[in-house]
Amino acid sequence: MLWQDEQISAILASLEAARSGQPTVLSVLGKPGMGKTSLLREMATRASGFNVLEADGQESAYREPFDLLRQLGVRDDHSPGGISRDPLAATQGLRDLIDTLSPTGPVLTLVDDLQWADQESVESLYWLVHRAYGDRLLVALGSRPEGPGSTGAWRRLMQQASPRSVLSLTGLSFEQATATVLAVDPGADPDAIRRLWDHCARSPFHLDSLLRQYGFTELAALRSLPAPSELAARTKADCSATRLMPSPWSRHRRWWDQRSSPPSSTASSAVSTSTPPRCWLTAAAKPATGCPAP
Repeated sequence: MLWQDEQISAILASLEAARSGQPTVLSVLGKPGMGKTSLLREMATRASGFNVLEADGQESAYREPFDLLRQLGVRDDHSPGGISRDPLAATQGLRDLIDTLSPTGPVLTLVDDLQWADQESVESLYWLVHRAYGDRLLVALGSRPEGPGSTGAWRRLMQQASPRSVLSLTGLSFEQATATVLAVDPGADPDAIRRLWDHCARSPFHLDSLLRQYGFTELAALRSLPAPSELAARTKADCSATRLMPSPWSRHRRWWDQRSSPPSSTASSAVSTSTPPRCWLTAAAKPATGCPAP
């Protein structure tokens, strides 16, 4: 991906703010295929010394309450006598997790496809950042732009990002598309590049999908170009297993077993412990008591 200087500058500024103890929210907005996931991945590679937590919303007609928090490895032991449906109470589990990791380094929480996340988790994230003070914490949110289906919880969380920390992805410029194609085929015809760029509607994901599937020479010879959305769907399915984090799940189960004792039979949890925390350390970080090295 060819990122703009201001996008990388915003990422670096957010990382530095979190390192210095300023809780920060950075949002990445864009339509499907505009590179939100790739930009979040770019942030993760630049988060030297950070403990990284990852979760993503799932497109579904039914959204299980607190599913996003489960992905992060959060549990709630603060609701004796029954399952809490209060996102504010569930926030304490996330707060405990971050407090456990913070002594070993700042914490980067990456959430992709926020528009599909369950509202209980979104509300809990809002309370986390709303009440954070002096924490070495960065919450990075990838989402589609605000639309008719956007909820109040989504808006409240997004409003926690300062204007300088809102990145709106509008797709590749023609110059960027040209550079991308020339990296694959140095002799590519500019008119053929423009035709492909127009066909992909500026989407870097669709352009990459077509180049990987066919190659530029074959695409340039076609009278009718393939539908990029179908190829992108297959490519996204192939990429889903390695979205942002490379760490094995077994390592997280050991982490969880070391951190927490089994919940009392007399107390229920708002957030289940069945899913291990999707947490990993960037290369420069030392092994943490809360997230051991592989």
